[in-house]
Amino acid sequence: PRDYSKMRGNTWVSAIMPSERVALLLNVWPEVGHPTPMGFVWDGHTMHDATAIDLPHMQAPDGSPNESLVSITTDAGTEQLSVRATHRMNYTFDNPVGMILGSVGTHRSLVTESPADIDWNGEHTKGWYEKSFRIDG
Repeated sequence: PRDYSKMRGNTWVSAIMPSERVALLLNVWPEVGHPTPMGFVWDGHTMHDATAIDLPHMQAPDGSPNESLVSITTDAGTEQLSVRATHRMNYTFDNPVGMILGSVGTHRSLVTESPADIDWNGEHTKGWYEKSFRIDG
């Protein structure tokens, strides 16, 4: 069974640029311990796995911060992306989607899903900006 009670929150950003460069950034904050960063940059020829990721925590029920400068470090260097949520949909894991069915423990997480404007080294695209945070203490 899934056990969301060990996850304090997460932030996710994804973008596919017109030049076919791709960035995927994910950071999961556990209840105890250090964050778990995951992601990659596809430069159009080679996949570069993340060695470090800087993403903001969700700070309020409206999903803020709604604009961020995020970064991903790989063996090819550090890339920065400007991310701005253009809209948002807030929900909890339990209502209305029932994601806690079959999971262990009791908990409530607030999730914000957002389409986003993303700028990366002079290119612009539409991407995705997701954040979650446990609200049960």
